[in-house]
Amino acid sequence: MAFHPVYDNLLAAVKAATDTGLRVSYHILETTAKLKVAQEFGIDARMDHISEAIQGVMESYEVELNGSTIPVKAVRNISGHTILRYKIHGDRQVPFFKTKANQRMEEGDVFAIETFDRTGKAYVRDDIGIHGYGRNENASAAGLYHASARSLPKTIDENFGLLVFSRRYLERIGVKNYHLGMKSLVSSGIVESYRPLIDVPGSYVAQ
Repeated sequence: MAFHPVYDNLLAAVKAATDTGLRVSYHILETTAKLKVAQEFGIDARMDHISEAIQGVMESYEVELNGSTIPVKAVRNISGHTILRYKIHGDRQVPFFKTKANQRMEEGDVFAIETFDRTGKAYVRDDIGIHGYGRNENASAAGLYHASARSLPKTIDENFGLLVFSRRYLERIGVKNYHLGMKSLVSSGIVESYRPLIDVPGSYVAQ
């Protein structure tokens, strides 16, 4: 969604790139001597083929802003990814630009084929502030001193698991006076904090 048609090409680029990534992910198999064809999504699809196709489509677009024609760029340092059980960001990636990664999709994989484009440098970095939190699955909450820090991990586990959440999500389920406890959890490594991601000032992004 955009609130002015000047941004339509930015949206069209990520939609076309995502659709292309999905289409390239299909692997056609001949299943019988009669050439009966079955489609199995993802199995043996090569990441470098998917990434190259995504970049080619995305960067064929341009957008006109303030009288200047700006090429649409594929973001380089974030990517699509596997989704694991109770963990939305897995450890295998589907970049938006051509790579030499020799990985293939495997049976049982679940992938988020999502794309980001920008009008800036197409490299994002952390900004100031915090936009979300996420539970560190490898950290124990035992031995916490502050009362709200002791109760928060159970609330987080029951409501969000390993998914990233924002402060207002906590407030919507009725959690109050949690700021000091959350600070303690972050400093202890039990909860990880996430900063907003930005490009150069004045640039635009679509997902």
